[in-house]
Amino acid sequence: MEKNLSDTLKDILGISNIDDDKIGIELSTKSSFGNENYLEDWLNDIKNGKKIDDIDSRAFYQWLSPKNKERKKYDTGDIALCFFALDNKAKDKWLFITGGRITNEFSTEYEDMAEYEILDNLKPYFGRLIINCPRINERSYYYHFDTVKISEITILEDVYTRDINSIEDSNL
Repeated sequence: MEKNLSDTLKDILGISNIDDDKIGIELSTKSSFGNENYLEDWLNDIKNGKKIDDIDSRAFYQWLSPKNKERKKYDTGDIALCFFALDNKAKDKWLFITGGRITNEFSTEYEDMAEYEILDNLKPYFGRLIINCPRINERSYYYHFDTVKISEITILEDVYTRDINSIEDSNL
């Protein structure tokens, strides 16, 4: 049986031993709190000298409110992978910007956030790994790993800078 690209992605990231139902993928285009473009923010952080694995991630938002706790996305122990849209119009190319394990599904420090630890095996791919996959629908942007249909994986030699020449022919 031929491996699919979702399995290849798990192998690349060193999480092939994790069940698909314990892995979530977040595909983000902009903040749900306004028109903030996540990718532009992230690129500005890089440009301003922030280390790629120290950038405050917008990836672990829980969709929680005191009235609506059933909407949480993560359970303690789950793996969360966050991708930002490279093009807000096409919405099929996604840059991997962070990932980690949920250590507490309800943060004590930030309302509506889960607490997490960044996994060392994921860090080399922050800002360098691009996947091609369609969003399942416009309203939802968090998916269980087994529902995502990846058609292409690209690993960049260097961190993405929006320079069209930075995207090498490194497709898997």
